[in-house]
Amino acid sequence: MEHIYESIGEGYPYLFELDKLIINQSSVEYTTTSSENQFKEFKKIGQTAATLASISLLQDMRVCEKTFFLAEKIRIRKISNTTMDQELRYCARTVCFSERKGKVLLDIFDNQSQLVYTSELEYVIFNQNAFQQVFSGFYTQRIPVKNDLVYQEVEIDLGKPAHFSIDIPAFTIEHCKGHFDNYPIVPGIFIVGRLLEGIEKFFKLHDKEFQNKTLVVDNLETFLKTATPINIPLQSLVTYYQVSRDSYLFICPVGDKNTEYGYYIITLSTRQKY
Repeated sequence: MEHIYESIGEGYPYLFELDKLIINQSSVEYTTTSSENQFKEFKKIGQTAATLASISLLQDMRVCEKTFFLAEKIRIRKISNTTMDQELRYCARTVCFSERKGKVLLDIFDNQSQLVYTSELEYVIFNQNAFQQVFSGFYTQRIPVKNDLVYQEVEIDLGKPAHFSIDIPAFTIEHCKGHFDNYPIVPGIFIVGRLLEGIEKFFKLHDKEFQNKTLVVDNLETFLKTATPINIPLQSLVTYYQVSRDSYLFICPVGDKNTEYGYYIITLSTRQKY
């Protein structure tokens, strides 16, 4: 697996340990432990899927130099209502690629080999020279060192009907450790995690019966317009719709005062706790 560490632009802890990685002729697989809380687990699921998809492209491209994969679009759809526990198996296969673009399909199975999620990921691809030129403004000599990270809580403002805002504290270089260290870029899936925290806060304020319910992410789509820098607070003015009795759609543009970095569309359902 040493060639993966040497060739991919990601590192630990963003890049998962590769001891359980299986490389097949037409796919790559990875198995990891899972928790029963599907909502809290979702950020980890998305991060693992994004990294495995990058490895799938790296394998099929057969490159010998450092290569950087930036997710442009991510779609994750929940297929089964099964309760996740023990472990999940990820299976990724490259659909197509060129020197600058790549697309990967990925399936996620539970320990009974039942399909739980499907995912489709599209990437912009850079060799090392191109990456350093395009993202020269992100360069820093500082290397992240802290492992005991503390996240400030997101804040929400309910505002007018069918809208609320989520204020996301700035990500630091330590938060993004392993994701292009000398060129720190906030991974889109990290922003998803913070949006989900804000949405959970919204339900706690909006639904008096929420303590008896749990949230499940049914569908996620991200459309990333430009790289998100560290050290800048972010905000999302969320528009939401109640699609059915227990299903909600959240449209979350994310940006700062000057730049819009992307759109995140999240479909959630509420379910009774047992």
